[in-house]
Amino acid sequence: MPTKTKLIDCGSKIFVYDYQTKRTLKNSRIESKSEDKEVINLKHLLLRNFVDDRLLTTFDLKLSINHYNDIENRLETFCDHIRSLSGHSKIKYLATVELPSNNFETDAYVKLITDVEIYELEQGDNMGEEDNEEHFEEYFDDLWGDEVLVDVHNFNELVDIFTTAYKTSISSPYFKETYNVIFRNKLKKPKIYLDENAEKYIAKHNVLSYPTVHSTEIYNDRDGFVTINEYSLETMSAADDIDLDWF
Repeated sequence: MPTKTKLIDCGSKIFVYDYQTKRTLKNSRIESKSEDKEVINLKHLLLRNFVDDRLLTTFDLKLSINHYNDIENRLETFCDHIRSLSGHSKIKYLATVELPSNNFETDAYVKLITDVEIYELEQGDNMGEEDNEEHFEEYFDDLWGDEVLVDVHNFNELVDIFTTAYKTSISSPYFKETYNVIFRNKLKKPKIYLDENAEKYIAKHNVLSYPTVHSTEIYNDRDGFVTINEYSLETMSAADDIDLDWF
């Protein structure tokens, strides 16, 4: 049986799916469940837009569930402040809401990452002369209107934080089908190549020479055996190479 190939270029990482099937596929069964598909999309968007050698800022924004209907406006306003503070004319961002896991909790947490580096916020005109973590986070508390934690994460932490938040939300007793728990702005989509175009890409970019981060083989009744190889174009992000405890 012929092998079909699907390649997903996420910038810092390349995913290669090899199928033992006669069909040309855009989506395999492992990507067809809505939950699995969204988790995969989140990982790919993070890789494509936020995983490189920059020290990008992440925020953990506390939000009362009673104010959930206003979340989109509050996010836009908060990101406008970040844009102004950093001097950027526009910014990318990705946010995932972590709804409470039980009925006894009433606070949600918005996991937000932007393409603004941490030092750009530390040097902002409105930071004042107090150069310490407490003042830094208090400033963003005032902008958001509730508790804010500011941090920098490496790739593995980043993916885990966002995907865990999504999984917690869709199993939360507060979750409704009408709720949007993922927000994004100006993000680049991963590039997808199929079959012959995928093979040309692999040869042109010498993908097989890059380190294999993960390799697995699965089976389902529609696609047959599927081999998934994940190749890293970066051995580490800048966040892996510094002491993150300060932030």
